[in-house]
Amino acid sequence: MVESFQDVLTIAMFIVAPLAVVALIGLIWVLSTQRGRDMRRAQNAVIAQRVRDHNQTQDEAVARSIRNDQF
Repeated sequence: MVESFQDVLTIAMFIVAPLAVVALIGLIWVLSTQRGRDMRRAQNAVIAQRVRDHNQTQDEAVARSIRNDQF
């Protein structure tokens, strides 16, 4: 069956090497999806801040208009 220690190492490498490749691909995938999620979250925060700024500007314009109409 197994004739030498070299044969054991060869058989082990046929098992370990593919597992290492799969683990590496999985790690890259997890990190990239996490990075993508963080980037989307940051973009959404920027958009939300712009909307708040725009709404505040609109509210201030309405308030100025109302104040000008009162005088």
